[in-house]
Amino acid sequence: MLKRHVKTLGIAVSLAASVALADSPTSFKSHMEFLASDLLEGRDTGSQGHEIASLYIASQFERLDVKPAVDGSYFQRIEFGQTTLVKDSGHMHVMANGERREFAFGAEMVTWPSSRTEKLELHGDLVFVGYGIDAPWLDYSDYQGLDVEGKIVVALSAKPKQFPSEEGTYYSNQRYNAAADRGAIGWISIGTPEGEARRSFESRSKHVYEPSSFWRDEQGRVGGRDKFLQGGARLSVAASKELFEMAGLDYDAIIAAHETSEPVKGRAMGVTAHIKNESKHSMVTSPNVVGVLEGSDPKLKNEYVLLTAHSDHVGVKDHAEEGEDKIYNGALDNSSGVTTLIEVARMFKESGVRPKRSILFAAVTAEEQGLLGSEYLAKNPVVPIKQIVANVNLDMPILTYDAQNLVAFGVEHSTMDTAIQKGVESQGFNLIPDPLPSANIFARSDQFSFVKEGVPAVFLFMDLTAEGGEGEVGAKAFMAKHYHKVSDDLNLPIDYNLAARFVKANYEIAKNLADQEKAPRWKDESFFKSLDDR
Repeated sequence: MLKRHVKTLGIAVSLAASVALADSPTSFKSHMEFLASDLLEGRDTGSQGHEIASLYIASQFERLDVKPAVDGSYFQRIEFGQTTLVKDSGHMHVMANGERREFAFGAEMVTWPSSRTEKLELHGDLVFVGYGIDAPWLDYSDYQGLDVEGKIVVALSAKPKQFPSEEGTYYSNQRYNAAADRGAIGWISIGTPEGEARRSFESRSKHVYEPSSFWRDEQGRVGGRDKFLQGGARLSVAASKELFEMAGLDYDAIIAAHETSEPVKGRAMGVTAHIKNESKHSMVTSPNVVGVLEGSDPKLKNEYVLLTAHSDHVGVKDHAEEGEDKIYNGALDNSSGVTTLIEVARMFKESGVRPKRSILFAAVTAEEQGLLGSEYLAKNPVVPIKQIVANVNLDMPILTYDAQNLVAFGVEHSTMDTAIQKGVESQGFNLIPDPLPSANIFARSDQFSFVKEGVPAVFLFMDLTAEGGEGEVGAKAFMAKHYHKVSDDLNLPIDYNLAARFVKANYEIAKNLADQEKAPRWKDESFFKSLDDR
């Protein structure tokens, strides 16, 4: 069946037989040479290259006795919408005390396209809502005493400094939903000096015409939500100051309060805004590839350990000089993670021993679009979400230096810790604490989609501060020089013996989690336990 689909794409090869069972370094390299090849043209979501990669992954699952997990298929098809702003269509003006102020698109403000309509037109009163965050677990809400029904909210593009890193990131990511749930129709993001230093308004503006993506469920709802913001805008620091001045608000005093962790109070602004733009909409489909290895224990086989890795990357450069490499092959991001997933399945097959719990293998799409494929799978699981007891995510294993230390981001939050540590140490790695806690990496890859649905999870990765030796590309150097660049290809000094050890560590972790007596759970003191209402 898979061969027939491959031929429809004009590939006259049998992918199912493309990689013979072999020693792990050789097998790992063979998968990498296909998944990171120019043939796949960067595996952009919805592209033919990504479709070929998905067929390849499914063929490997089939070969390794990992059964289809999606109603008799390996493919969980997702409908993605893409919106692209029409050039020079963005417009915003405000009215206060009879005074009209128009903000210049690109220089002072940018608007973002609506996922619901090609012609956006918003008109409403403005309400300043501080950070726009509602965080019940932290006993905090910016909406107390404020009515935003039918209004456009105005919020700082920051979070309270006193918030713990992970909790703050989680609630910051939920702020648009918090506004929509209270009936707001739009959002204006206020620039801050801190944000400007991290990434300038000018730099952000350069990307305003790039497509943005979203997923629809079977009922056609964007992101599976009934309530939503219709659109919005982002202001530069200078424009933000002027808007606040028109509303009688002291921008500098508000920023000073933010810097010193003082309360930032919201209020109605006495200003109305008109925001409009046009966008072009298109649709693509792209699959998650999901297979299952059924467990051996009559009772525990109804519980699932989920292993994930994203299969997409960022495609091909729009503009490249003649002779310049234009393909973002994504060798380490994330052909190496998908290959690890396949190789773990191979190890289970070759062991001849099925785990007690069942194991789901999922190569998810659209991670580069904002974790969309994993979010869809978490919201539309192939087995009941209550039966998924753990997730181990593999994103961008950096295999280009003599890695001694691994980090399991999120491991401190759940009882997965023992299984993770044993698996890592079984292959001679050290399990070290997060070396960059302020970066909150735990919230920045696909495992977080499942965390939000209550599933204990970890993201197993390298030490991002590692330098690497002569002839190597350490993790720190990879992030600085090769991450999301065309140089992330097979010319990197990939250590396939290291890759084999990394595979074995992941195999041991999966086996430990699947065979342990009690299912993993969040620790009582963890914030993420509050999200588990399963």
